[in-house]
Amino acid sequence: MTLEVRLMLPIPPSVNALYSTNWKTKRRFESERYERWKEEAWIALVSQPRHSIQGPISVSYLYGRSGRRRSDIFNLEKAVSDFLVQHRIIEDDSLIDCGLVAWTDDHPSQVEIIIRPAARTP
Repeated sequence: MTLEVRLMLPIPPSVNALYSTNWKTKRRFESERYERWKEEAWIALVSQPRHSIQGPISVSYLYGRSGRRRSDIFNLEKAVSDFLVQHRIIEDDSLIDCGLVAWTDDHPSQVEIIIRPAARTP
């Protein structure tokens, strides 16, 4: 039996918008936009059946196209992966052996996440 986790979350901000810097102290902190997204993502997460997957994994991120300006799709992955680790859906994003990042027209303004155990060959 193959264990699989499927989740739908709002599309996160780009990695370029996750942090702000206080130039006087040179300290980095999470941006308001990132904090707001994490709250929205938590609300979406608790309403879905979920479990965690341990060990090496394969992950697909299917980002819904919205009317927003063009985005670099690879800049959207980091926030989602960190969120999955923070909420113990996956152990660590360093255990992602294989990943797919793609646009879809199926669900605007949301990202569908499909997580499976990685197929390992000895």
